[in-house]
Amino acid sequence: MGTHTNSRTAANRALWLVLAGGIVAWLVFMIARLSDILVEAGFTSEELWGPDSVIAVRPSTYLIFAAIAVFTLGGLLGRRHAARAGAMQPVSALTRPIVRFASTVVIIGLVLAAIAAIEVFMSNFFSGADDDTGIERLFNSYLPIILYTALVVSVILVGFVFSRPVAPRTVPARPASLQVQQEGIPLDVPVGASSEPGHPDQALDTGPAPGAEPAPETGTPDERSAQRATALAYTLPIVAVAVALIFGLIVYDVTQTALETWVWVIVQALVAAGIIAGTVFAARAYRSLNIVGERPTGSSVGAKNLNLVLSIIFAAVVASMSLGYGSSAVELLRVQPSLWLSANVNGPVDSDTALPPSDVLISLSGSGLLRGSEAVATLGADGDTVLSGDVDHQGNLWAEGPFSTGIPAGSYELTARAVAVDGVETSVSFEVSVTNDGLIELPDFAYVSSEQESSRVVAPGAGWIFGDFAPAAILLLLVVGTLAVTLRTRNPDTE
Repeated sequence: MGTHTNSRTAANRALWLVLAGGIVAWLVFMIARLSDILVEAGFTSEELWGPDSVIAVRPSTYLIFAAIAVFTLGGLLGRRHAARAGAMQPVSALTRPIVRFASTVVIIGLVLAAIAAIEVFMSNFFSGADDDTGIERLFNSYLPIILYTALVVSVILVGFVFSRPVAPRTVPARPASLQVQQEGIPLDVPVGASSEPGHPDQALDTGPAPGAEPAPETGTPDERSAQRATALAYTLPIVAVAVALIFGLIVYDVTQTALETWVWVIVQALVAAGIIAGTVFAARAYRSLNIVGERPTGSSVGAKNLNLVLSIIFAAVVASMSLGYGSSAVELLRVQPSLWLSANVNGPVDSDTALPPSDVLISLSGSGLLRGSEAVATLGADGDTVLSGDVDHQGNLWAEGPFSTGIPAGSYELTARAVAVDGVETSVSFEVSVTNDGLIELPDFAYVSSEQESSRVVAPGAGWIFGDFAPAAILLLLVVGTLAVTLRTRNPDTE
């Protein structure tokens, strides 16, 4: 009865560790929310979220990490304490439910950590402040991703790879033959029996003495090799994803532009390499356990299944990217240029309204244009440039700026010119006037656009092949290659 009490006490302690971790995590999360309120007090939205934000690094970034870490580690400690309770014979009926509950908490914590890391990447990639210093980017972007990755890898290794197995619960007064049949052990191999028939030791093996610690598990070289391979099978895909995310952020910080197609190819290649390496080590662990005659279960099977799921997700995501980029590349062969020119001011404008040049905003936009070319808006017969903009790699144009000052009085044609993909120039214009006082008079509708009535097809060139179509094709090859290698590696004929 005393050992049952010890086992149940240890299981209760494990339960309270998990619950305490959840309570503390909740409190830390509330403190994180409160910290945002405190640091934002007294500032306007522009001061908080504009390019010159007064808050460089928010404490909530690390408080949220601390909350997730406490929640996950509470589940991990509870799981390990429940495993110790399982080492005490007889095992309390409370032990296994606590192990399952703690394991669920750990998995939820890992999922939250992964989501938080991706959220850090997305928030800093799509809305990162361009004026952040290197130190600010380090603490806002790179360090949180590294911390979340370290948390996920450490918890997986400690909790699922190098963890203490939970002993099965011993049921007293059960016939040996029944135990043998239920456990699937051949009847000619008695459990815990001596090789001599009728020996008094031919009885049930009830495990270690009550309260005793289990003997250290040294394992054979093949078992140790399986454990190392299992650890690598779990960690390599996770580390590869983290490296890919950080690489993407570095490219964004250096170029200050959205990731180009070729950079996405490199990012996905890093992820694919991690999945393939993880699959190889998972299969190696599986084979090592077969060599020593053990049925692969637990963490070894989990590593194999994890990499199966990752390869499926990877294939779905990257195949979608390949289709999207490929479709966009083919669409670039269509030539249907459009050019828009407008002049905007604050408030209603009519022909009798004259405004200072600084109050008139000229906008120039277009699509289907020759990438890398320059579009200009000129004024008058002399062609003085009042606005210009570069066409991006997708053939799109956007430029905006105030009207020029110091223009002599008179009527002028405000003309926008751009070159289409096939080299044909297109232009649009409307009339503006400059008064003797240097004020600008705009027409009733200070907007004009030009769209081709029929589309044309341009022949693919080297830039299109290597800059647009090839990356999409390589993404597809990454999907095919990853699926082929991982499927063959997981399912060898010799297994």
